[in-house]
Amino acid sequence: MTAAAELAAARALRAAGQLHEAALGFQAAVNLDGSLDEAWLGLVQCLAERGALERATGALDAWCSARPMAEAGQAVAAVTLAEVLGADAPDQAHRFLTQAFSFDPLLPAAHRVAATLSARAGDLDAALLAAETAHALDPANREAALLVALLTLDLRGDPTPLQHLWQQHPTEARIAYRLEQWHLDQGDGASARAINQAFNCAILPGDPIAAEWHHIDNADHAAARAIWLAAGAGMDRQTRNRRFDAPTQVARGHLVPAVPDLGTATRRTIARVADLPLVMLLLVKDEVSLVQHQIQHHLERGVSRVIVTDNGSTDGTRDVLADLAAHWPIDIIDEAGTGWHQDLWTTRMAWIAAERYGAHWLFSADADELWYADTDLPEAIARDAAVYGPDTSLLLAAQRLMVPDAEGPPFAATRVIDRPLGIARRVGRADCFYWRHAQLPKAIVRGARVTALWPGNHFAVGPDLHWGAATSVEVHHHHLREFAWFHAKVRRVAETMALNPAWGAHAGLYQRLAGLSEVELHAEWRQGVWPAPALAALTSACAPQTLGSGVVPPGDGTNLSDLAASLTAAIPRFNLARK
Repeated sequence: MTAAAELAAARALRAAGQLHEAALGFQAAVNLDGSLDEAWLGLVQCLAERGALERATGALDAWCSARPMAEAGQAVAAVTLAEVLGADAPDQAHRFLTQAFSFDPLLPAAHRVAATLSARAGDLDAALLAAETAHALDPANREAALLVALLTLDLRGDPTPLQHLWQQHPTEARIAYRLEQWHLDQGDGASARAINQAFNCAILPGDPIAAEWHHIDNADHAAARAIWLAAGAGMDRQTRNRRFDAPTQVARGHLVPAVPDLGTATRRTIARVADLPLVMLLLVKDEVSLVQHQIQHHLERGVSRVIVTDNGSTDGTRDVLADLAAHWPIDIIDEAGTGWHQDLWTTRMAWIAAERYGAHWLFSADADELWYADTDLPEAIARDAAVYGPDTSLLLAAQRLMVPDAEGPPFAATRVIDRPLGIARRVGRADCFYWRHAQLPKAIVRGARVTALWPGNHFAVGPDLHWGAATSVEVHHHHLREFAWFHAKVRRVAETMALNPAWGAHAGLYQRLAGLSEVELHAEWRQGVWPAPALAALTSACAPQTLGSGVVPPGDGTNLSDLAASLTAAIPRFNLARK
């Protein structure tokens, strides 16, 4: 191929997101014709975007040596490296930024990156000056305009530029979120909700499933049901259920299937010993203050059996479980693995619940969650499933965040975020405070249809799952307690996730929190406990819940560690590092 042909092919590969192949193409073009500045630039940018920073730096140095007069393109390449390095290596980023300015002092992108680096360093005055320069040099650049608006808000308390920008870009989540937060900080919950509603209206028409959950979040079950009926009439069920379909998830690369024969054979070795309407799965580590209350709560509300995986607790949690299992229907799996392979461990429990206990329905809960319904949980689940028809095999229950007192005991919160800034949580706004927004729903799945549980237990996949909303069931998530507990949880989860590279960006919240100083982390914690002015507009009091006086049925305390271990190799798993 000619250099021009290699360059054209590399451009197409980059546009398709195939950065590795594109880098090879740009390299081939450079090898054939070292005067192609576009090929040099493409090579540096692809390498930088792939994280191959040493190679990208080498390519830029080689380009500068071979083409000393190509300073305009080399300035863009240096800015790319500065931008990629900015979050993790600010000193190196500044070096490349200085190089970019030496090539082209009026490059708008260089001033924009300079503004970002100054803002991260806490020098907001310098950041605003650089952002205004970038915007003046390139008035059409949205990123520069956004930086100016955000910095104007932070420095001067003036939301006007950000409001004007949002009117131009009503589907831009970063703009809507920052305006919501500003109004909340002012105690103006009505304005924050109005922005959120307008944002939702802008993004929901193209996603009927998101629109349905928007109505569920706002307790408008009639509107949600209408969308469900329209979806059933207007599109085939496979389209509606595609996000929960195992073959679709395999095709997307999220689910890596086991060898079918191995999986089937292994599951058939589990002898059926019961036929239970509802089984709860629980994954715990160092939750000694919660675990007894959590398990008793659910057994008294109709859960027939609890399968617990303890991931190496050292605070006494394992001893408490052993005592409970001697009297209550609890099975314990000891999991010594590291890296928080939550999908594997919860799926293993789901298979045991389905094959050993014949669970009609199962759900996986966290130690800080309490599930409620207006009647026993099995009855409420059966009633909600009947609304959607006999084929219903997956129900999604709304999750509500409980707002604790600053130093209250576990599960003592009587305030709930009942006016969440809902659907915005589902469009990738990873920087948002997770206690200010609606959580993703929690999955309840028929035991006979489960292939795997999604990390976080928000969804499940299986053969042709038909889903609906569990409108009678609500999950109260007691996600915060005293600061010492929160501090320990952040550190533990961040360290555990760091041992599993597959989590990648999905661990972003905890990695961000773990990087804060203790003073900064305390400030973050304060925003999620009562009293907090920014929470007042989103919360309301809820009736205190009691455990009741039901008699917990006895259990045999069977330990399924050996059986569970034999299943591990056959369980399909999710590949969290999306390509």
